[in-house]
Amino acid sequence: MQPLRTPAATRGLRVLVAVAAVLLLAGCQARPTFPRPAAVPVPPPAPLPAPVNFAGLIPDEVLASNPPLDPMPPPGQMPAGSYMRQIQDSGKLVAGLRSDIVLFSFIDPLTGTRDGFDVAMVRAVANAIFGSDDASHLDMRTVLSADRIPSLQQGRFNIVAAVMTITAGRKEQIDFSELYFRAAQRVLVSADNPAKGIEDMDGQRVCAAEGSTSVPQILGANPRVQIVVRDSESDCAADLQLGLVDAVSTDDAILAGFGTQAGYARVIGQPFSDEPYGLGMQKGHPEFVAFVNGVLSRMKQSGEWKALYERYLAAGLTPGQPTPEPPKSIYSR
Repeated sequence: MQPLRTPAATRGLRVLVAVAAVLLLAGCQARPTFPRPAAVPVPPPAPLPAPVNFAGLIPDEVLASNPPLDPMPPPGQMPAGSYMRQIQDSGKLVAGLRSDIVLFSFIDPLTGTRDGFDVAMVRAVANAIFGSDDASHLDMRTVLSADRIPSLQQGRFNIVAAVMTITAGRKEQIDFSELYFRAAQRVLVSADNPAKGIEDMDGQRVCAAEGSTSVPQILGANPRVQIVVRDSESDCAADLQLGLVDAVSTDDAILAGFGTQAGYARVIGQPFSDEPYGLGMQKGHPEFVAFVNGVLSRMKQSGEWKALYERYLAAGLTPGQPTPEPPKSIYSR
C-alpha cells in the first residue's frame, strides 16, 4: 500500500482552507467542491510499526515512567549538576508544541498568542523551574508530528508537548513523562458519507499526519483503505472539506477541534486504538523526567488538571458531562 500526496497545484487551496479548519469553521454550513485531482503515488515511508493491541489499552509496563522527584526543589533553586539546573542557568525552557491542534495547542491568528491544554502543561513545568512562565523563561516553538522525536534526539527542545502517544517503540528513542491524557483514534468523514465506521471504508482515501501513529492503526483496522499522508491533521481536515480525501483519522481529542458542529463533517464508528499522551524528553536525563512527573503528579492531586480540562477540553470532548478524573499515574519500580 503506497501513501498518496496531492499534486503541487492543489496545495495553495489546502493552505487557504487549513486556516478555516483550525478555527473550527464556525458558521460554514456548505462544503465547497473542487475538482478531484488524479492520485499521485510517492515512495512508501519507512516500515510501519506493528499496530497497537486493538483488544485493549496499551499495557501499563509501556506507560510506566520514573517516579516523581521527592522532595521537589523550590522554583529558582534547581539542584546543582541536574538538567533542571542547566535549563535554569540557560534562562529558558525550550518547548516544542503543535500550532494547529485546537483545544491542545494553537496560535490565535488575531493575537499571535499560543494556548491550549498542552501549552498549560509546559507552562506548569516552566513555573516549577523558574517561578514564571512568561516569554523571558519559556520559549515555545512549533514542531510537526514527524519532527517531534528527531528534534528531541538532536537537543533542539528540552521538552515536547504535542499530543504524542506513548509507545514501546518511541520509548526506545526518547523518554516520556507519566500519562497526562488518554485519547482514542476514530474517523472524521464528510456529512454525506454513508460509512458507519472504518470497516465500511474499503477503497476510500483516509488521511493521516506523517510521523503519527495513525497510519499503522488505520491499516490495522482496515487494510483496504487508501492512505493519504499530510504534514499535519489540519492539512487533512482542509483536504476533507475540499473533497480531496474521504476521511481523516486521528485521535478523537484532535478531531473534536475540527468544528464538526459546523455541519460539514461528523465523527463515526467506535475507537480502534488507545492513544495515551506523554510529554517527550531527550534520553539521558532521568532526573528531569522525575521532575516533570512531580509537576504532573502535583497538578493531578491539587485539582489543577481538572480545572485545565474544564477550561480547554470539556466543551469539545464531554459537553454536559461531569469532569473526568485525571489519568492514572503509572511508575516504574
